[in-house]
Amino acid sequence: MGVGMATQELKTTLSPCQVLHHLADVLAPDRFKNITNLFAEIKRVLKPGGFVSINTSSHDQLAAYWFCVALPKAFATIKHRMPSLDEVRKRLEEVGFKDFTVLRDDKPLMGDEYWKYEGCFSEDYRSADSIWSLACDEEYA
Repeated sequence: MGVGMATQELKTTLSPCQVLHHLADVLAPDRFKNITNLFAEIKRVLKPGGFVSINTSSHDQLAAYWFCVALPKAFATIKHRMPSLDEVRKRLEEVGFKDFTVLRDDKPLMGDEYWKYEGCFSEDYRSADSIWSLACDEEYA
């Protein structure tokens, strides 16, 4: 899996943000193989001393989203696609990352926008959000 920088090494910060669940292949025996491939590619292009910041949600952080109670089927689907933090650690170590830290931040990624429930009534909002876009008709009812 390329990230569009096959010949260029990076020394700056790489920051995949809330994308890991999009890489999961739920039909494959190893549904997180594509995530391992991403980490391997990052490791390959990152110069010594470079930084990687990966933003994802833990399963308990997902469960705390205010709308997950209203969207139980969508939540179950996204949780299955989202690797646990232990899984992320394991995959990073698997490709050779050694000295890294996992930091937990429980502030909403969207800031105050997170609490504005009116957004979920907009088709544009729902189609642009990973969990809302998975909601079935009965969950919208």
